[in-house]
Amino acid sequence: MPIPSLKTYSNILLIGFMGSGKSYVGRALSKIAKMKFLDLDNEILRKSPIKSIQEIFDAQGEKYFRSLEKQTLLEILKNDRQIISLGGGTLFYIEKEDLELKDKLIIFLDSSYEECRKRVKRLDNRPLFKDEKMAKKLFDERYPKYTELADISIETKDLSGEEIALKISKIIC
Repeated sequence: MPIPSLKTYSNILLIGFMGSGKSYVGRALSKIAKMKFLDLDNEILRKSPIKSIQEIFDAQGEKYFRSLEKQTLLEILKNDRQIISLGGGTLFYIEKEDLELKDKLIIFLDSSYEECRKRVKRLDNRPLFKDEKMAKKLFDERYPKYTELADISIETKDLSGEEIALKISKIIC
């Protein structure tokens, strides 16, 4: 595969499991690449009267949330030169054809389950990790798909968000 360049892609999509650092890295990378940063979950909440993803799941169910997620992402993708942090499950519930992924650079932040779990334990708004067995099962199911979808995989072990963003920028800028 040729080395990706920002000139080739309309947007950069950051994928990975919950806690992989997508939002943190996205903010840092946006400063380096001088591109707008959007967090898909925050964009969903900005449009919703409900103020947490968990509350949306609890009140309306996952099907409703996924519909809202798809609608919001398709709206965001109408603009170019953005770095977008996707939810951990976003690309599992949206057909690739709907996104026209050919001109989007997809970067997988490759983190181990243990690394994600440690990061998320510090966040109270991530109830998935209350059921460790379910969280691990979901991670194991999603991991192969992340690697399949990614144009670039970035190993995040022992790196700060800024170091990961710098590593990505050296590849694409």
